[in-house]
Amino acid sequence: MKRMLKKSACLLTAAALSATMVALPAAAEEAHAATTPHMRKIGVKFDLKKNKAVSIKTAWPGIGFRDVTVRIKNYKVTKAKKKGYKTATFTLVTTQKTTLTKKQLAKTDIDAGVGTYWGSWWASFVDLDTGKSLNGRNNLGVTVKFGKPKRTGVKKYKLDYVTLNIASRCTQKVTVTFPSKYKGLCFGLFGDNCGFSETPQDDSFHKGKTPFGKTSYYNWKVANKLFEPMYEEYTPGYSQWFYKKSKTNSHWMRIK
Repeated sequence: MKRMLKKSACLLTAAALSATMVALPAAAEEAHAATTPHMRKIGVKFDLKKNKAVSIKTAWPGIGFRDVTVRIKNYKVTKAKKKGYKTATFTLVTTQKTTLTKKQLAKTDIDAGVGTYWGSWWASFVDLDTGKSLNGRNNLGVTVKFGKPKRTGVKKYKLDYVTLNIASRCTQKVTVTFPSKYKGLCFGLFGDNCGFSETPQDDSFHKGKTPFGKTSYYNWKVANKLFEPMYEEYTPGYSQWFYKKSKTNSHWMRIK
């Protein structure tokens, strides 16, 4: 976020006053841009609602991109035990297809499938103004707890020395406690736009240091800039493994 520069307290000459008057419209526009909340400025979709299904594209290494459907169930906001605070609770319900063709299995990145459940996606609470994650420690009084995922309908694919697990359904309880007067709490769901690894910006976002708009979760070019030089020489057409509509690959809601 840009910070507004402090202006001098007074102008001493008529010439200086005249010049300032001419510059005021541009200065006003700059001030407005500086105060626009980060999440509004980058234009993410605030279309996430309770019981509404949203679709997220997420990378499957070696295969491409597949849909994950997520719903928010049992959403409610109540007074917290701590005075002056509220608590929001809900359950994330994820569903996805588990079928892979022989052709797709032949293309899978086996190393990435060891001991994992494929079909990954992300969920995070962020501050509306800064776009920074509140999942961990923060100075806004927000406390977040994600319950243990419960997976059902798991289909196993035994490949060479490894087993690939795909769950058709996953449920996870989420609890967030926040000050009653705080109006900047946002919650979002977003997919992997790159099926290889997190970027330093992504890692920094999860630590609450980098805003969402500077991650590969929002802009696939962040990952492409880092990984393309390393892989293109050995894998021509490497950039095809990035989801290029990344700026629309997330869904958000306000929590008050």
